[in-house]
Amino acid sequence: LLSARIRSKLMRFLVLTMPFYGNAETQLTLRGAGATLPQKLYVAAAKAYSSVTPGVNVEIIPTGSGNGKCLIKNISASCGGFENGLVIDWAASDATFSDEEYAQFPDLQVYPVTASAIVPVSNLPGLSATEHAGLVLDTEALAAIFCSSKCTHGITHWDDPRIVLTNPVLNARGLL
Repeated sequence: LLSARIRSKLMRFLVLTMPFYGNAETQLTLRGAGATLPQKLYVAAAKAYSSVTPGVNVEIIPTGSGNGKCLIKNISASCGGFENGLVIDWAASDATFSDEEYAQFPDLQVYPVTASAIVPVSNLPGLSATEHAGLVLDTEALAAIFCSSKCTHGITHWDDPRIVLTNPVLNARGLL
């Protein structure tokens, strides 16, 4: 997510520093915040970019996706405990903006940067590798497992009817 401020900042930097490209005294800091899952990727990319672009420093603050979106929109309310006034130039999030957010913040742009996957892993004592490989969790059950005890409909035990429904021969009991 890039703000109009960062696009303007980049253009000013390019116009002002082009004649002095490579001048170590010229410094631009681009500060980003947001998603923690791809943080190592962003840190590596920032380091690589800064090594070939003298005068540009890229900072990444791992705030979480929702807080990154909150900060890029310059919402005056607290963003998950991050102090008001923290100014960022870009944000990383695993969620795009809603139509309402796009209407409210028309100069923010969203660009896909990376993709990731989360794979559930199970370890049920007494089950063979074949039985583990045959474990089926539909989208409702998987979402309820990730929701766990935080939701009234969360799954906390292997013998939950939603797991048994797709795994009738599974003889598992107990906590996930």
